[in-house]
Amino acid sequence: MIFSNVMCCSAKKNNPRWVASKFWFSGVVGLTTKSFLTSSLMKTILFFLCSLAVASSFAQTKEEQEVISLSRKKFRWMVEAKLDSLRDVLDDRLTYTHSSGWVQTKTDVINDFTNGKLTYQSIDVQELKARIYPGTAVVNGRGKFTVTVNSTMVITYDLMFTETYVLIDRKWKLAARHSNKMQ
Repeated sequence: MIFSNVMCCSAKKNNPRWVASKFWFSGVVGLTTKSFLTSSLMKTILFFLCSLAVASSFAQTKEEQEVISLSRKKFRWMVEAKLDSLRDVLDDRLTYTHSSGWVQTKTDVINDFTNGKLTYQSIDVQELKARIYPGTAVVNGRGKFTVTVNSTMVITYDLMFTETYVLIDRKWKLAARHSNKMQ
């Protein structure tokens, strides 16, 4: 409505609907179209409202923040090899796909911590974003993963990853994970 009133042309001036909407707008706001555009207070308010709308579109809901927090904890537990915590967050039907295409189950992931096949030295998460659906959360992120493979070779991977969490008995469980190397 505001923009249609601002763009004034002779065809619109002769249109009774445009004239009526112009008077309605001017009466409600208390300004004419021209003074509306030059009013610094109105420009400031409009800028503030637009900024607020943009900022709120990036805000995470409480549930999204909860899942992001859990994902960060899971990475910390992987570095600290907290197997009880990992067992609790990993779903029994987990498919854990590495950037090489290697797919593991929950049992495989836990066993790799106990037998030394993979040891996470550090995980530096740089981005995390969550989307919530009924009973499901999808987390997309990026990070640098430094691992020791077979107790001998240290490798750092720059990865993009997707994690799918499912809500089971009011607890989020990691059901699927896939990553890609960024190079």
